[in-house]
Amino acid sequence: MSTQTVTPKQDVYEQITQAVIEAIESGAGVYRMPWHNLETPVNATNQKPYRGINSVVLWAIAQKQGYVNSQWATYRQWHDLGAQVRKGERGATVVFWKFFDESGESETPDVDEEEQTKQQRRCMARAYHVFNAAQVNDYIPPAVRQMSNSEHITHTDDFFSRIPATVKHGGDRAFTRLQVTTSKCRHLNNFSLPSRIIP
Repeated sequence: MSTQTVTPKQDVYEQITQAVIEAIESGAGVYRMPWHNLETPVNATNQKPYRGINSVVLWAIAQKQGYVNSQWATYRQWHDLGAQVRKGERGATVVFWKFFDESGESETPDVDEEEQTKQQRRCMARAYHVFNAAQVNDYIPPAVRQMSNSEHITHTDDFFSRIPATVKHGGDRAFTRLQVTTSKCRHLNNFSLPSRIIP
């Protein structure tokens, strides 16, 4: 697995910022909301969705490269799945954040409890390079049962029925009015694939 500790020298943030800027510049004038043509990027080994900026970066790269598969994994993870990343393929950089508390007594006994707690909370960031399923050979994706449109609509209706707000459909934009606890959504037929708006 290709991992490395994030340092200013490697400047992962610059790589991610550049990927987002390229996506914005290349899409100028022809922007389509990502959920119309791209699915949420997920890890191929556990199907967990990437979150935060990782999701945005992988969406941007998938759109730029024309990847239609939402599965991503590191070189080692693809190997463990029986697949092989093709020679010459370039990975996308994602960042994994881990927050943890350091155990043990404080080295400075005269520091108050609140300051000691602040000192013991730590954060670690690691950069990983992931590859899309379109960049590998011999990958057989797991079988996924496809829901019918009526099942998707039923699932969506169930989700919205549990929201403690009035949800109104119609118009050409989505918004929430906090003063009256109302959310407004576009009609389902305004989405090119209703399955992509399922929570």
